Amino acid sequence: MERYVISENGGCIADSDSLLVVNAQAFTVRPFQADAFDRMLEIEHEVHPNPWSGEFFHKQLAASAQGLLSYLGELPVGYLVYQQLIDEVEVLNMATAKNQQNQGYASALLEHFMLEASARDVQQVYLEVAKDNDAAISLYRKFLFQQTGLRAHYYQRDNGRCDALLMARKLP
Repeated sequence: MERYVISENGGCIADSDSLLVVNAQAFTVRPFQADAFDRMLEIEHEVHPNPWSGEFFHKQLAASAQGLLSYLGELPVGYLVYQQLIDEVEVLNMATAKNQQNQGYASALLEHFMLEASARDVQQVYLEVAKDNDAAISLYRKFLFQQTGLRAHYYQRDNGRCDALLMARKLP
C-alpha cells in the first residue's frame, strides 16, 4: 500500500512512510478488493455517460484485468482498471468520484500506477479517451501521454457518437 502527500496545487509527493496526504487527508492506493466493488460501480455510473455494467466489470476483473482503488481514509474515491501483456499495459477504465474531482486524486492514482508499471519493466502504457473528455485528456497530457491515433465515432453519447483519442506513453 502506497500513501502520498498531495499539495494544494495538486502536486504529489511520496513521503518516507509512503503516506499520501491529499489536501490534508490520508490517501492510499490499494489493489482491487471485492468489498469495494459496489462503490466502484457507483463511481462508474456517477461519472461516465455510458458506464460499464457490473457484469462487464466482473468479466474484466475475472479475466486478465487488474484494478487499483484509491481511498480517502477508508472511502474509495477512484479506481483504475488495466491489463498487462508482457511489457505493455492498457488502461481500460479510470474514474474519480464526482465530488472528489479536481483535487489531485486522479493524478496521485495515475502517478502510483505509472511508478508500479515502471517497476514491473513495462515499456509502454496506452489508453483511449473520449475526445470530449477535456479533463482526462489534460491529465494524460500532464503525464506525457501523446496522441497516437483516433477511433472515429467510438463512444455512444445521448446526442450521437464521439471519437476516441488513442494515447500512449513510453516508460523509461
